[in-house]
Amino acid sequence: MLIERARVDSEIATSLERDESSWNVTAEYVVDGDVYTEDEAAQSRSDFQPIVPALVFRSMEVSLNATTVRRPGSDDSGHTPTAPRAEPEHPSTLVVKDLRSQLRRSGIDVWLGLHLEGKTIYWAMLTASEAASGTLLVGAATEIGSALAEFDDHVRLRKMDLLGIAGSPDELALTEPLAALVPQQVRAVLADRTSSADVKRLALAFSPELSVVPWPILPVGGPDQRLVELCCLRVWCSQGVEGKRTSPPEPLGPLPISVCCDDPTGTLRPGRLFAAASAHFVLGSADTGRVELASRDNVARALSWTRHNLPQSLAFFRSHSDQGYDAAHSTLRLAGEDEIVAGELHGRYGTGEPFVPMPTRVVLSSCSSSSMSGHGGASIGLAAGCIAAGASGVVATGIDVADVPFTLDLDNQLISYLRHGAEHDRQLRELHIRLLHEWRTGGRTRRWPDEITESHPLVWSYYWAF
Repeated sequence: MLIERARVDSEIATSLERDESSWNVTAEYVVDGDVYTEDEAAQSRSDFQPIVPALVFRSMEVSLNATTVRRPGSDDSGHTPTAPRAEPEHPSTLVVKDLRSQLRRSGIDVWLGLHLEGKTIYWAMLTASEAASGTLLVGAATEIGSALAEFDDHVRLRKMDLLGIAGSPDELALTEPLAALVPQQVRAVLADRTSSADVKRLALAFSPELSVVPWPILPVGGPDQRLVELCCLRVWCSQGVEGKRTSPPEPLGPLPISVCCDDPTGTLRPGRLFAAASAHFVLGSADTGRVELASRDNVARALSWTRHNLPQSLAFFRSHSDQGYDAAHSTLRLAGEDEIVAGELHGRYGTGEPFVPMPTRVVLSSCSSSSMSGHGGASIGLAAGCIAAGASGVVATGIDVADVPFTLDLDNQLISYLRHGAEHDRQLRELHIRLLHEWRTGGRTRRWPDEITESHPLVWSYYWAF
């Protein structure tokens, strides 16, 4: 059950050795193949750039749960102690206990972790009472490997064409092999429910390479049953981030829209967000009276006001985001050269106030806005950062999404759905199921971006709840 740790900290491995005679703890950090002691790491942090930024050291508390503890059976003199000592629990047992406790607090019914190492995916399932694990081969010669190779983190027009019609041979040739990523043991637990309304919540925790998977539309029961119909999906960040998630009271009505940051770069497809009419702060590419320039200072001021006056609200960002050389340097672009850097979202002033505070619910409608496709994104990326900055629910994209006419329509639908309900993932599921129905009944082949005016899974299936 160390898959959760391996997934989150694939660039940082730690080992802990305890010398019984001295009880001094030393740690070794293996970064990009080089081994550093804790002192060396502290003295030469600049040497880790750009592989590991300073903020990565904050995630060490997470990776330390993946340590191995050794107690020798004798003291310095070589004599075996006469009094038996209670052996510590195996670290993997501790990880399971910690994770189960967090799952209960987060309302997760099933946790599925998938870690890609070489040509093998190691998976583990955990529920309140069950556990299972296994492996999947994903080499180029396997069906899963071939299907994964067809996807990358940029939407291609050819895939827009092939996935245009639900249930078509072209679509199933791409998605059916990927359904193996949801093992039968997981499907059985999800399907075991007392009524159609008893939809279980599945938390997916996966390696960055699996961010290209269109999880909601995986045909886990043939073309007539997609994963989003079987369960309520949530993408798991890391235990450290999940532990920071706030639990606000259930809203008495629709959430007000506190911040609407709409196309601050002025380079997206022209269109109008309905949220701009009722948002407390509307920010864009120019200062036009009702719309303020989405500069860093103006956005920070709007978010700070929101934190103190309207914390239970929705903030919506429709912009561009860039994947940095590591997840902490991923950015959400604002007007001009301004930006919000993922690492800043994890920082706080001495008073405990976040550098960039976020309200209850946040939507990041931009390319790869979750930062999940980069190593460490689950811990220090944009979506994780929004949670660390105060959001209890975040919707963000797994990969780059196409800026087509349907995308703007989807943005308006996201705002409409996510303003309601106490659970953002269930609200997103309702929208996904509606869009799935539209795809099934109205899907057609589109050969040009301007033709994509209706539901298309290569857009909406990459909007995930965190």
